[in-house]
Amino acid sequence: MRTMRNKSHCTQIAFAMTFLLVYSLPLAAQVDCNLVRKATEAAPWSRTFNIPTHIYSTTKFGDYKHEVEMIFVDGSAYFREDYGPWTLDNSIPKQAEERVARNPKSKYTCRYLGDEPVSGEMAAKYSAQDKARKSKTDELVWISKTSGLLLRQETKWDNGNVMILRLEYVNVKSPL
Repeated sequence: MRTMRNKSHCTQIAFAMTFLLVYSLPLAAQVDCNLVRKATEAAPWSRTFNIPTHIYSTTKFGDYKHEVEMIFVDGSAYFREDYGPWTLDNSIPKQAEERVARNPKSKYTCRYLGDEPVSGEMAAKYSAQDKARKSKTDELVWISKTSGLLLRQETKWDNGNVMILRLEYVNVKSPL
């Protein structure tokens, strides 16, 4: 029972951190963050949920590794954790909007680091730092050079926790 409770708690934390990370970038005011902001505003968990997307999320809390997948397609949201069964969860858009409303304005600084391939696609790589929250973050963000969509995001907190997001936009289908 304790394992299930801890797993559920970690899932809630990972889910909350995913949305807070993605929604904090659109609030950045720096000119260097305009492309990053544009890419994250177009991300599938935005209020429109209109881009078919498969998101792979790995979060490391010390020695514990937690895997989450989300698929947004045909107006529906699907979710699974640690390679378990898929569930239809159309509450995800509402939860995302609620998290955005609660998210404090972040103070991001961004810097272009160069171009590199991500899953065979050229991407612009940026570093971003948020120093406004209690827990500071260092992020790396890869944005497609062709579509302007977010392809990958790595976030490291000052407490040592790490989250890696990988997003795919091709051949996205309902898992159910």
